[in-house]
Amino acid sequence: MAVLGAVEPTDPAALHYRHVGTLVARQLQRGATLERVLLDRARGHTISVNDPVTGGVHCSLGDDPQFDFLVTSTLASQGPQAVGRAVAIEHLPAAQRWPSDAISYVSCGDGSVNNSEWLSAVNAAELVAHRRRACPVLFCVSDNGLSISFKTGTWTASWAEQRLGMRVFAADGTSLPQLLRASQEAADYVRGSRQPATLLLSNLPRRFGHAATDRQSAYLDAAAIEAARERDPVAAAAAAAVQAGLLSRSEVLAANDEIGAAAAAAFAAARA
Repeated sequence: MAVLGAVEPTDPAALHYRHVGTLVARQLQRGATLERVLLDRARGHTISVNDPVTGGVHCSLGDDPQFDFLVTSTLASQGPQAVGRAVAIEHLPAAQRWPSDAISYVSCGDGSVNNSEWLSAVNAAELVAHRRRACPVLFCVSDNGLSISFKTGTWTASWAEQRLGMRVFAADGTSLPQLLRASQEAADYVRGSRQPATLLLSNLPRRFGHAATDRQSAYLDAAAIEAARERDPVAAAAAAAVQAGLLSRSEVLAANDEIGAAAAAAFAAARA
């Protein structure tokens, strides 16, 4: 969600399925109510025929088809399409759907950087830039060190260093100041230069299993699972806000309870 101060709600975006927080915030920025957003997400997670994204076919992220594009899988298929939108922003003014200074934003997890779809997208963006043409796409990779049960270690950072010819902006995913700074610098660079770049968010903890059917206790011991829980960046951001005097502890707890109750009500309505 730290990218939200840098990526505009009118920039076209295709989000990795774990990045639901970013989608929720973008919807709120465009004027949707929290109740409507939560109900939409609940309908998606319960595969309801009333799900506005897929109509109950699949649990996918998406919203306004002009700004938040349908992402159906973890296979990085959103990558090449995002490059196509970046090229369209610059080179197809007659079909313009976004502001002239818009950038195309696309995100994935660290496992997906090994997928042919993501590699094709990166290669296409760099080819366009090599031809001295504009291609304002910002790739974001969230690295939690796990590709389902496979431990990726430091591979993602090495991949970015060895493979990418575009600018790379990096941040520790557990540090809100670093996240804010790096995401703003990356988006400003792409928006100003009209060239591609990658935002690499490392050291992120994975709080739960890869999916509902994934039991991470089968390949992570209790200590590793507890260590990830203790490094929760959302809790750390809330604590930083309290320490900075922006919110009181009671205000944070009250907001957590309020949103939790609203989410529970949304799921109850989706199942009805």
